[in-house]
Amino acid sequence: MMTQSTPNSRSNDGSVSARPAPLIDLAAARQRITSLEEELAQTKHELAEARRQLREADKLKSEFIATVSHELRTPLNSIIGFAKLLLKQKIGPLNSIQQTDISVIYDSAQHLLSLVNDILDLSKIEAGKIRLDPTWVSVEEIIVGVMASTIILIEGKPIELRDEIEPHLPKLFVDRGRIRQVVINILSNAAKFTDAGSITMRIGKISKNEQEFICFSVKDTGIGIAPEDMDKVFEAFRQIDSSVARRAEGTGLGMPISYRLISLHGGELWVESQVGRGSTFSFTIPLQPPASLLQRNS
Repeated sequence: MMTQSTPNSRSNDGSVSARPAPLIDLAAARQRITSLEEELAQTKHELAEARRQLREADKLKSEFIATVSHELRTPLNSIIGFAKLLLKQKIGPLNSIQQTDISVIYDSAQHLLSLVNDILDLSKIEAGKIRLDPTWVSVEEIIVGVMASTIILIEGKPIELRDEIEPHLPKLFVDRGRIRQVVINILSNAAKFTDAGSITMRIGKISKNEQEFICFSVKDTGIGIAPEDMDKVFEAFRQIDSSVARRAEGTGLGMPISYRLISLHGGELWVESQVGRGSTFSFTIPLQPPASLLQRNS
C-alpha cells in the first residue's frame, strides 16, 4: 500500500518542520488481514484433512496386515504340527534323509511363524489394539529361564554369560509375557552380534526425575553400532547394515516392538554403543504404574 508524501513547511523564522504523515488506510489493512486469516483457516483445514486421510490409510494398512497374518498362522501351525508328528515317528519310521528334510521343514515353518507373529504384534500396536494383561509379578518371574534359552543361542562361541541382579527387588505391575518377550529380544540380539567375550544382564533399582524404576540392561562385547545408525535401531523393517542383515535373519521388528511395548508400560528403552566394543540395551519399568496401564486392567 502506497501513501502520498507531504512536503515540509517553513516557519516565519526560516526553520523547517515536517508535517504529520496521513493516517494509514485502515479499511484496506483490515481487508488484507481478513484475507490472510481466511487463507490460514483453509490451510489448517487442508492439513487436518490430510492427517485424517493418513490415519485412515495407516489404519487400513494395519488391519490388512493383521488379517493376512492371521490367515498365514493357521496353515503354518498345521505344517508345524504335522512335521512334529512325523519327527516323533508317530505315523511311521523315518530314515535319516527323511528326518533331516522334515527337520528343515519344521525349523523353517517355526521361523516363518515367528516373523508372522512379529508383524501381527506391530500391526496391533500401531492400531492401538494390542492387549496387555498386567499383574503384579516379581523380577524372578519375568526372567526365569531366559538365560538358559540364551545359552543355546551362543552354543559353540567363546562367550561368557553373566547375570547381576539386585536382591529383594519390589514387584512390578506389568504384562509378564510381554516384558519377558522384550528381555528375550535383547538377549537374542546380543547373542547374534557377539562372537566372543561376554553378555551380561544387570537388573536393579534406579531413581530418575524423583521417580523410581527397575532398570534392565544387557551389555555385550559384540560388533557395536555406528553413531549414524543409532536412530535406525528402533525403526520397523530396518537393518542397520547389509552385511549385518545377512548374519541376522528376521524382519528387523524385534527392537521396534520392544520399544513400543516398554512405552506402553510407561518406561523407556535406549541403546549405548561403540563400534567394535559392543552395545548396552537398557529399559526401565516404573515402580508406580502409569494410569493408562491401570485402566487397561480395570
